[in-house]
Amino acid sequence: MSTQTSKSVQRARLLFVLLVVIITAQNGIAKLNEGSLAFAITYLAVACFGVVVVVIGLAGKWPDVFAAMRRLHPRRSSESDTVFRGWGPAAYVPPAVCPACGVALSEESIEWVGPLKVRCSHCGTVADAVKTRVSSG
Repeated sequence: MSTQTSKSVQRARLLFVLLVVIITAQNGIAKLNEGSLAFAITYLAVACFGVVVVVIGLAGKWPDVFAAMRRLHPRRSSESDTVFRGWGPAAYVPPAVCPACGVALSEESIEWVGPLKVRCSHCGTVADAVKTRVSSG
């Protein structure tokens, strides 16, 4: 698809969004005239959002908007991963050593006693799990 064709398609999409915005605004005004303030506010808010979408699209700023969104909300992987803002996927693992007796801890030598708590199999001390970054590759 050529650049000219893609720009034509983009303009057609923006015109469609603008048409939807106009219809939504008309519905909001009709609801306002009927006395249904809650529905009127909802319709008009959606129409305002549509106007913002059209303005951003006409200005060609969508790549900037998407880049800003990626900075604010990092890539999310599968639902089982925990995602922390600015951190990426993370997991909780046992601490390297028991804080009480100093014995090396591993997944095999501990007992999980809560979602983020582990018990040392040597001395029975309950310790907090440690948040670590999950490699994405």
